Amino acid sequence: MSSTCQRLHTPCNHSCQKQTCGEDCGLCVVKLYNVHLPCSHLKDDVPCYQTQDLGSIKCNVRVQRQIPGCNHTVEVPCFQDVATPSFKCPTACGIILACGHRCPGSCGRCNGKDADMNPLVKHHKCTKICGRHSGTCNHTCTSSCHDGTDCGLCFAPCEV
Repeated sequence: MSSTCQRLHTPCNHSCQKQTCGEDCGLCVVKLYNVHLPCSHLKDDVPCYQTQDLGSIKCNVRVQRQIPGCNHTVEVPCFQDVATPSFKCPTACGIILACGHRCPGSCGRCNGKDADMNPLVKHHKCTKICGRHSGTCNHTCTSSCHDGTDCGLCFAPCEV
């Protein structure tokens, strides 16, 4: 008959908690609460072995961060580094395109850098319906936005 392992983990001294004595104890998975993270936030349900390297624990508390370059303020999990090149600002672009609609892109998708690290702006194609009034009737253009070029003929049934 086997008994619960009585060995203690190092350096925490929590018991092994394996049901069979003689198995490899592995990592200490005792859940800890109110763990003080380097960011000064507290986290619950942290496996004990992770507390040996507090920097490896991802803090999910939502915080406000200002993005370098565009200076937009975004709400992100505390662990998210908004200064890395891989982070793209999610703030709506807001530029009015030649068609009169707002750019559907985001700040981070429209603004980038070229190979020489010079600023590069590339707005995304408009995804809205044109909506301009036809010059000969009361109908509006139902085609996808066509960047301000002529709408062409209206093929809607005439109301008169």
